[in-house]
Amino acid sequence: TLGLLTFRAGGQLAFSDLLFLLSLMLACAEFVILRGRVPIKLPFLLSLGIALFCVGGFVSTFVSYEALKSIAVIGRIVFLTVFWFWAGTVVLRRFEHLTKAVRLWVASAAICGFGAVVQVIAGGGVLPNLPPSEGRATGFTSHPNDLGGLTAIAFVPALMLAARPGLSIGKRLASYLMLFLISGALILSGSVGAFLAALVALFIWFALQRTSFNSMMVFATLVACLVGITTLQAIRG
Repeated sequence: TLGLLTFRAGGQLAFSDLLFLLSLMLACAEFVILRGRVPIKLPFLLSLGIALFCVGGFVSTFVSYEALKSIAVIGRIVFLTVFWFWAGTVVLRRFEHLTKAVRLWVASAAICGFGAVVQVIAGGGVLPNLPPSEGRATGFTSHPNDLGGLTAIAFVPALMLAARPGLSIGKRLASYLMLFLISGALILSGSVGAFLAALVALFIWFALQRTSFNSMMVFATLVACLVGITTLQAIRG
C-alpha cells in the first residue's frame, strides 16, 4: 500500500502509515515482553544528514506561510528516517525478508504507475481514487511530483528485479511489466528533479554491475519505453 497515497484510512492517514505504526507497536511490544536489548545504531552520515535537514528546515520555518505545517514536515521526515529504518532492521532479519520487501515495494510503485498510464490514456475518474490529470500524471498520488519521487525511488529496484539471472519466462515478463509501468509513470509525471535522480541512480547501478545479456536487455527496454511514451505524448500534443 506504500505507493497508493490516495487510499487513506482517514484524514491524512494513509493505509501504509497505519500498517507501519502497527508494525512499530508490535516490534516494541515484542522487546518489552521478551525484555530483549534493542540495538539502535544510526550511521554517522545519516545522523549528520538528519541534523543538517533539521537546521535548514527550522531556519526556513521562520519565513514560512504555515509554520506549523513546516515543523510537522520536519518531524515526519525525522520519524520516517529514524523509526522506519529501525523497524526495518527489526522486521527484515533475513535476506529473503529483504528481497520480498523489495518485490512488494516495486509492485506497489508499479500499481501507482499503472494508474498514471490509465490517467493519461483514459482520463481521471476511470479507476477509484484516481484524481483527474491536468497535463501531468499523478497516478494514485495527489501531486505529479509525488508520483515522480515515488517512481524515481523504485526505479533501480525495478531494474534489479528485471535483470536477475535464472528467472522463469513468467517472472521475467512480470518484472519487465513493472519496470515499464514505473518508467512510464516517471516520464508522465513530468518531474524533472525525479527524472534526474533516476538517471543518477541508473548510472551508479550500471557502474556497479558486470555487463551481461540481462542488463543489456533491461537497458534496451528502457530506451524503447522512453521512445514509445515520448512518441505517444508527442502524437497526443
